[in-house]
Amino acid sequence: MSREWKRYERAHYRSGEQMAADFRNQHGENPSQTALSGTERLTETRPFTETEKEALRKDGAVILSTLGQTLSSQAEAQRQAGKPSFSYMNCEDGYLMDIPSRLAQVAVYPDPDEFFAPKTNDKDLATQEILIAKDAEKIRARTGLQEIDEIIPDAATLTGIIFEYEKETGVWLLGRGFENRFGRTKNGLVCFQHSNSPSLGLRVFSWPGDSHGDGVHAVRTVVPVVGKS
Repeated sequence: MSREWKRYERAHYRSGEQMAADFRNQHGENPSQTALSGTERLTETRPFTETEKEALRKDGAVILSTLGQTLSSQAEAQRQAGKPSFSYMNCEDGYLMDIPSRLAQVAVYPDPDEFFAPKTNDKDLATQEILIAKDAEKIRARTGLQEIDEIIPDAATLTGIIFEYEKETGVWLLGRGFENRFGRTKNGLVCFQHSNSPSLGLRVFSWPGDSHGDGVHAVRTVVPVVGKS
């Protein structure tokens, strides 16, 4: 490894342990649950109705909440739970660590064959957004729900989905069975260091919207339409 790369890595990459330490430096050695969840800062979203939850669950989805979490607060929460968080994060765009999830609830499909919207790999962000809109039409038709949609999530929402699902089930989304596939976010990519070894932690890094790759997919992230209840 060259000296130049080592200098770049020190300047731009943070591990989950370092991110958690940064969070404690900001919020104290024993951050409150309010600080960890960030809910005091948010938001203009709504949860799913009971009817929506029931229909989505029948369709194979699970309902999760990531409201107010940031990558830094997730790293600290995972540290407190004695669980892995991030193997590293490219913080060249350092703002990524402090962008909170603004979604009250999301629905995802944990089956590896259903987790990603179909045929979204190797597409740029704009094309993926067109494809998930078409996929949302199919889910609305299948479930009979009209006030739901699909989005490309921000980084903290997708990592929050992964951590929250593991907390509830013990299973790592994007882990075993996902064959080193990447989840596209509005501001980057998320994947495991090795999908068969999730204990090594997630990788998070910025990635231009006009870039694409064969392993880069859009996660099927279903949300309630804002303003409806």
